[in-house]
Amino acid sequence: MPGAAYVLAFSPENLKHDGAYHTLKVTLASAQGFTVQARKGYFAPRKEDDLAAQEKDDLQDAVFSQNEMQAIPTEINIQFVMVDKTEAEIDV
Repeated sequence: MPGAAYVLAFSPENLKHDGAYHTLKVTLASAQGFTVQARKGYFAPRKEDDLAAQEKDDLQDAVFSQNEMQAIPTEINIQFVMVDKTEAEIDV
């Protein structure tokens, strides 16, 4: 178990939304006793005209990501309905 671990991220400039694969190379200036685990590359996102498809892709990326997330945007709707005088239902 490492004494410390760091997660690095970057946002490429002039990103083309073409879905192309781009290679990455991560190195240490001084590797004295340190190791690096890094992806070999990434796929640029595709420009989606369909918002629902983009949201689905974003959710899939979040679910299968190796990064730890502190929050996932959600929306919950609750409706309380009285069926009769003694019975009620809650729809979530």
